[in-house]
Amino acid sequence: MTYKDVAGKVWPNIDELLGEYPETRLIPSILIDRLKDRWAGGAEEYTMNYREHDDGRAVNDCMDANSWRDAEEEVVDAIFNLLVANFKVKFTAGPDTGMIGMLVMLHAMLERKLK
Repeated sequence: MTYKDVAGKVWPNIDELLGEYPETRLIPSILIDRLKDRWAGGAEEYTMNYREHDDGRAVNDCMDANSWRDAEEEVVDAIFNLLVANFKVKFTAGPDTGMIGMLVMLHAMLERKLK
């Protein structure tokens, strides 16, 4: 499934999500392309609890999820993956703790949102 195949069928589509905030201009185009691919890959799957938006499109289940909690869980996963990556290279190239530090700060910000 491509982005164009499902963009008009599911609400909100990724363009609507990206268009809401000025911070999205900071996202490089290569990452926007990956976000569009990821959204398209799961768009139909995430309309299993079919509900219709006012304009007739299926409502993406993400609109019912706790998005702050989902983001926090993804950050925990990313930290774990970086710990594993650092462990694998610790005897050759040395760990890169800067990325972990950035994610730990992001995690703290998300935890404040969840309180």
